[in-house]
Amino acid sequence: MGIGQLDLGQYDRSEAVFGVCLAAALVRKHAFKVVGPLDEDYFMYYEDIDWCYRANLCGLQFRTAPKAIVYHHHSAATKNLSYSFKYVLIQLNLLRTLVKTIGSSKLAVKRTLRIFLSHFRNLIINRVWIKATVQILCRFIASLPKTMRKRRNIQRYRVVL
Repeated sequence: MGIGQLDLGQYDRSEAVFGVCLAAALVRKHAFKVVGPLDEDYFMYYEDIDWCYRANLCGLQFRTAPKAIVYHHHSAATKNLSYSFKYVLIQLNLLRTLVKTIGSSKLAVKRTLRIFLSHFRNLIINRVWIKATVQILCRFIASLPKTMRKRRNIQRYRVVL
């Protein structure tokens, strides 16, 4: 919340938020018992978003802590790697997260297909990031059966508030 924005006092009160960056959060042990661990298939990028989605589905809530101070160097672990490495993981994990967490099967298919087709279009028409795009598409397709099993499990425990 507010990343890259000038702080003019708009974050001075605690408020409910969808989720947190787990690099800068305090989370109760109980939450991990309810939600389970981070998905190891993610390696890096979107693993906290996926976990927060699952936490929300289980009825857990997150709040900001305005007086907390956190220093987090974004992408410090990948700063010396090619951008395509990061791009592949971000895009692959975005697709996995959509499949796993969106409640309506129809909506999950629609949103995932839109992003998948944009990568396919990029490959065929734009011809940009060809190697990375092929990796995204191939790895996503290969992981789809496992991701669908995870989806069924996640949706089974969904709590509607």
